[in-house]
Amino acid sequence: MYQINMALDMFALIICAIMIVGTLSEYAIHQRLSKLFIFALFCMAVYLISNWIMYFLYEYFGFERAGWYNFLLDFLNANSSTAYYALLILFTCYIREYLSFHFTIPRYPIPITIIVGSVYAVLWTVSAFNGMFIEITSEGVKHGKLYVLGQLGGYVILIVNVIMIISARKYLQKNQEIALFTFVFFPVLGVLLRPLMPDIALMPLALLLSLFSTFIHIHLSTVHEVQRKENEMTEARMRIYMSQITPHFLYNSLNSIYYLCEKNTSEAQQAIEDFSEYLRINIDSMTEDKLVNIGREIEHVRHYLSLEKIRFQDELNVEYEIENKDFMIPPFTLEPIVENAVRHGISKKEGGGTVKIYIGESINNYIIRIEDDGVGFNSSEEITLKGENGRGHIGIQNVRDRLWYACEGTMKITSQPGVGTKVEIHLPKTRNHIK
Repeated sequence: MYQINMALDMFALIICAIMIVGTLSEYAIHQRLSKLFIFALFCMAVYLISNWIMYFLYEYFGFERAGWYNFLLDFLNANSSTAYYALLILFTCYIREYLSFHFTIPRYPIPITIIVGSVYAVLWTVSAFNGMFIEITSEGVKHGKLYVLGQLGGYVILIVNVIMIISARKYLQKNQEIALFTFVFFPVLGVLLRPLMPDIALMPLALLLSLFSTFIHIHLSTVHEVQRKENEMTEARMRIYMSQITPHFLYNSLNSIYYLCEKNTSEAQQAIEDFSEYLRINIDSMTEDKLVNIGREIEHVRHYLSLEKIRFQDELNVEYEIENKDFMIPPFTLEPIVENAVRHGISKKEGGGTVKIYIGESINNYIIRIEDDGVGFNSSEEITLKGENGRGHIGIQNVRDRLWYACEGTMKITSQPGVGTKVEIHLPKTRNHIK
């Protein structure tokens, strides 16, 4: 009997090792998703190894013997239970991470799963020594008085996952939806078949099938999709960087510097420094594929506005309110928004206007707000997002995509003709690493 379980666990362990190697080979493509899946696979491996050793001891050494032997069995049982609930917690985190690519999902599933999983891991560990859920006797492994209660934790976690998947159904393809539901289907199937095959441990095999289905239909396809999107984003970023350095802006800047050289050499020197720093950051951003500190983005905007200030003089006013500079943001995020405010808001208003830049935070988000009191537009028509040859529209859409893709950031644009435009960005603190 136990030899069959040993063979099944060994087979599952080999498949688990293959999946670990496969996931490690894709690790660099999407580190967060791969990290969660690898940790889940390692917990699965610990679960299988603990079970295999227990079955080996049952088969060749029996049950109750010396005190140290019984303690070893209790320890393995506790270790197996802890690994099982750690696996459920990590896989729930994995599913939520995956679903977050498709829509904004509430955060409550994670704390619920962690609390339930942790409580039951402790209870099963205690049970390994006092027998309230299962007990090891000279006659074998038997159900304890509270065995039914001991099963509830796993079911609660499975229900949480079902609710998450159902809430995301309309955002998923059919094959994605089916693959996610297998995480629930196979364990439930194992429970239903348990009365028919009471001597065969079906749960490890059920969990293996769930992980394997996820690996094939979800994980591999996701990392490849992520890689494809990264390539597309890189190409789009290069196009927008080049389009932002327009001949029109270069001509105006150089022309302003030329006249400053005759009128005020110190201001001309400052203008040349702003111009060179503006170009340097633009060029650096072309090869930057990681988040950068918000301070660099503010510096970039300051250089740009200093150059535009030479041209517009008193018709362009700038107000800064910087409350926080300790978070990260995709490169080249602020400048396209500020440029749109100047070119399509302030410059078209008689007498000019003011651009206000606010950087702060709330309890859950970092907040960036850029406002102008320019000509404004009808939000449904997105007039100010369409610059020369559509450059403005492409730039803003590129910013919106990169914010969401890099750190689940959102951008909302509101405007009213004759009043002005406001762009507000929210960056979740949970997806932002301070540097």
